[in-house]
Amino acid sequence: MVAELAVRLDDDQISLGCTGDDELADPDVSPERLLFRLYHERGVRVFSPVELEERCTCSAERIEAMLRDNFTAEEREEMVVDGEIEVVCEFCSADYHFKPHEFETEH
Repeated sequence: MVAELAVRLDDDQISLGCTGDDELADPDVSPERLLFRLYHERGVRVFSPVELEERCTCSAERIEAMLRDNFTAEEREEMVVDGEIEVVCEFCSADYHFKPHEFETEH
């Protein structure tokens, strides 16, 4: 299977190497046509486009659960700066702040 994948990758590089920049950027060549030119020997299937929605699923509850479930109390203590743990979502840049005592479990 790895050898098959390597052959496919080599074939893809060869196919793309035979395509000029002008052909790749030509507005008169549809994506479907370009795919057919490159991969007609293997067969080409084009699916209907799916609209992408840019949205983030982060929340204070999810971040808190991540901190509680994936880090020990000692590790969380090492994250504390100026009395709190700050987490910034890399997707939406939301800024979350937690106090270390919020993670203490009651006995």
